[in-house]
Amino acid sequence: MDKPVQDQLKRNLAKWQEHLNQLGSHLTGSYGHVAFIEWLKTELLNMQYDLKNCTQFFNYCEVNYWRLRVQKPDGSFEEVQPIGYVPYSGLTSANGITGTLTRWNKFNQKKIKNKLVLLDVYPYKANRHMLYKVYSQLPYGFNLPSKLIQPAIISQHIITLIKKIRNLGASGIILICHHFPEKLMKNNILPFTDTYLGIPTLWINQKNAACLIAAAAQNKKVCLTLTGTYHKKWRTESLAVTIPGTLQNSKSIIISSHTDGPNSIEGNGPLGVLAILKYFHDQKIVPQKNLHFLFISGHSQLSQLGKKEHSATTNWLTHYPEYWDGKKDHQKALLCLTMEHLGSLKFSKENIFYASTRTTRKLIIHFSKTNQLNNKKILVSPRKCFYLSRTNAYKIPTISLTPLPLYLFQLTDKQVTPDSDVMFKQIFYYLNLLLLADKKL
Repeated sequence: MDKPVQDQLKRNLAKWQEHLNQLGSHLTGSYGHVAFIEWLKTELLNMQYDLKNCTQFFNYCEVNYWRLRVQKPDGSFEEVQPIGYVPYSGLTSANGITGTLTRWNKFNQKKIKNKLVLLDVYPYKANRHMLYKVYSQLPYGFNLPSKLIQPAIISQHIITLIKKIRNLGASGIILICHHFPEKLMKNNILPFTDTYLGIPTLWINQKNAACLIAAAAQNKKVCLTLTGTYHKKWRTESLAVTIPGTLQNSKSIIISSHTDGPNSIEGNGPLGVLAILKYFHDQKIVPQKNLHFLFISGHSQLSQLGKKEHSATTNWLTHYPEYWDGKKDHQKALLCLTMEHLGSLKFSKENIFYASTRTTRKLIIHFSKTNQLNNKKILVSPRKCFYLSRTNAYKIPTISLTPLPLYLFQLTDKQVTPDSDVMFKQIFYYLNLLLLADKKL
């Protein structure tokens, strides 16, 4: 790629990312998400590609206001500042829910009916060997920590407890965030992938929790407010564009990302997919394999749109086997490239590539050595329970760039704005990896 083309790609990325920043949070079905999909459709149609739309419907819970107040000795209420809410946890009226506050422990589980529950949440250090197996580290000689701290890892445990507390008859939950940096958890929306839970839940930091802990000890009342709108059969779309191949029309490569997320890093993978597609278009490159570019909706509401696979991309593949399964006259997918969290390395020190097979790992190592790339890359194979490679469930060979920055699940904030230089390098790397895969696989 010569310098004028690189410069144009950088300008496009800067313009596109700024547009995404202006849209703000784009959780599945939100105004920002709908606007982003419409913008993507316009960009794709401007390149005069045939556009395939996959429309799905789900129940959308839109939150617009949250508040927390605790009773003072004189009977009036004072404000306590929450740091976030749990999406799809539940909604209240404008007046909120007022009830006695009790702290959750294993001894009072039968005494929480119609009460508000205070639940302590602590960081969890996950053993990386439980999540994935490390095969290579490029360049050699640096070590990946054996323990990983990531707010997302505690999500499933929290969901289990929320459901248990709901089933015991509590009216609301307040989660105390212990030992996480405040700037990391401000406006966090974990967990965010479950369907409607029916018990309104807010987050509060450890500092502001002191008055709530005292209120629980004295059986004082607390008022929790979480208002919004619940929409049934809300519409969302996934998009697909195909560039037909020339030599092996029965073979395909998939390039994918999801279009939804709480901030401009979690949801900017489609800009990388779009940039690669536009490069093929502008340079009039005709690939050997069929290239399928996917822009998938549903990542922020996997319980409804991820279905039993718990992956929006895998759910899409289930509906369109002709793109990948190789049966009868269907195409056979040789590789899936997934891009997410572009430009996030100022929060995550290494590029983690989820390479699911020996062939994909060899492809990355060969490309890195021949191109003398010195930035840190870690090649891992996800464990069966940890499908960050999206298409791993269907055994499609996969390479996924998923850095998982710590700020991944915060609503839009200036501190999670992507690094444009890192973003360009990641996309440039993937583009050249795709060109190599098209010839070598």
